[in-house]
Amino acid sequence: MGKTENFDVEVGGRLQTATDVANIAVGQRGGGVVYVRDLGVVKDGPEEISRSSVFVEKNRAPESAVSIVFAKRKGTNVVILARELLDRAEAFSKGLPGDIKMSVVRDYGSTASDKSNELIEHLLIATLSVSVLIALVMGFRASLVVATAIPVTLALTLAIYYFLGFTLNRVTLFALIFSIGILVDDAIVVVENIERHLKLKNNGGIVKATIRAVSEVGNPTILATFTVIAAILPMAFVRGLMGPYMKPIPVGASYAMILSLFVAFIVTPWAAVRLLKHDHGSDGHGDQPEKIGRLDRIYESVMRRLLGQRRAAFGFGLFSIVLLLATMSLVYFKSVKVKMLPFDNKSEFQILIDYPPTTTLLDNSRWTTELAEALAKSPEVRSVQVFAGEPAPFSFSGMVKHTFLRRADYLADLQVVLSEKHDRKVSSHEIIESLRPTIAEFSKKHTAISKVLEIPPGPPVLATMMAEVYGPDEKTRKAVAAEIHKVFANEKSVVDLDTTLRLGRPRRFYEFDQKTGGSLGTKASDVMQLGRLAFSESALTTLSDVSAPEDVAVELSLMGSARSSDRPFQDLSVPSFESGSVAVENVLGRAQTEETETLYRKKFETCFICDERALGL
Repeated sequence: MGKTENFDVEVGGRLQTATDVANIAVGQRGGGVVYVRDLGVVKDGPEEISRSSVFVEKNRAPESAVSIVFAKRKGTNVVILARELLDRAEAFSKGLPGDIKMSVVRDYGSTASDKSNELIEHLLIATLSVSVLIALVMGFRASLVVATAIPVTLALTLAIYYFLGFTLNRVTLFALIFSIGILVDDAIVVVENIERHLKLKNNGGIVKATIRAVSEVGNPTILATFTVIAAILPMAFVRGLMGPYMKPIPVGASYAMILSLFVAFIVTPWAAVRLLKHDHGSDGHGDQPEKIGRLDRIYESVMRRLLGQRRAAFGFGLFSIVLLLATMSLVYFKSVKVKMLPFDNKSEFQILIDYPPTTTLLDNSRWTTELAEALAKSPEVRSVQVFAGEPAPFSFSGMVKHTFLRRADYLADLQVVLSEKHDRKVSSHEIIESLRPTIAEFSKKHTAISKVLEIPPGPPVLATMMAEVYGPDEKTRKAVAAEIHKVFANEKSVVDLDTTLRLGRPRRFYEFDQKTGGSLGTKASDVMQLGRLAFSESALTTLSDVSAPEDVAVELSLMGSARSSDRPFQDLSVPSFESGSVAVENVLGRAQTEETETLYRKKFETCFICDERALGL
């Protein structure tokens, strides 16, 4: 028998260039061949623009930009990763054309490094401050004993963090700083009582005196330690976003407290024996009268007067009440700002702009770029990146606010980059307050709603202040929501006011005439498919271009001028077995405009009113 062979069969060949696409034959009319080039225009270029990104740098013209974002894996050191990525990007950019420039907009690795170094510096300062304070009150040797206990406790706490899987970050470092004031309590109590026993000149030497001193304060120290743990540990059982974010603080502090208890009973007595002075010249007649220090004498004098004189006690109580009322009045007179977390001095902030829903992408990009150029004139603003029709790379705050869902032609995000905080004298919050009039004037001019998002120093929330409206029916909820919205609008301290009752982009609806369509032999599905082809880009095939890094798609698209006209279906037809060809306009009714309203549900309720930033109460 002869040898048999298998082949892959391909019919029609492959498309290589735009010319190949233009020369595709689609039929014949009047004896001539009809090609694709006879029916439309074949362009070799980018797809239809559905989003826009513009980079505005100080003293430079706006330029189109592409953002590349990296996210680290869990457990990865972001400081090292950011440095490696920047090195690779720098090496890669050397091979790019000269008109392409790379700019670093966000470097959270550098930010994390600065924050960690700052917290470690504060950790050392806190340790030194506690040691100096003890040295002034109890003496230099006693401060050495306590200073020995602090690093031992912190080292053991870091080991616990490692075994629990907590990384060394800003939250865990803050937990250590928060714990220092509590950690030294046990050691101070033990050291102070050891010193007291040593001054009594007890027989038996320093070791027995130390053991007696530790035994004397053991039970109250243990009780006080577990009381503090009971006060802070419930924070570890908080659910939701705050739970995993804040968990290292109560867990770390609780473990640190337990470890400080062991250090106070083991390391502190050992250090006291080694470092504290002891007078071995005991006279053998038992305990001598204890000497009273100057601070003790002052305390006894004050308390004797308060407890022994009714007039002094009454005056002290009245003075305390006056101080309490004066403190509370600071809130009433708005002398202080009530806020869950303090404002942080960041090098960036974000602006969200919602134009009227009928705004086109071209107007969105043009208007937002104008705002970016106005903001870039501020001395403290280094650059502004505009994202029109697409969301900006979201941060931790944007993740909670769901800014990654902002994909519409009338939505815009601005990422504003400020100069480094060590290069300016004002904080980022003060800079934002100075720019708010410019943003407000722009929003009023274009009938837009703007929201300024400051990068929070702690867990972000959906809104700084939010009112949820519950009611028996939709009409009641809307009426109450409108009333609350009016109350918020009249409050000067409330800015960036918004409501979820805003309407979305309206729809233009063409109803299919079933009777006429049926008589002409047209199908509703054919008309629907034609509408989809007319108002969207349809991928047909791909070019066989091996030099391209990705597949080059061949897409069918209707001219923009035809889609944006009042009669988009003019000159379009669908096939019919009975009539041959039917003009689409003959089977469609007049265009009707319908409003689009989004319903937000939470426990089967629908209406929210929220504002993005309250400057004070």
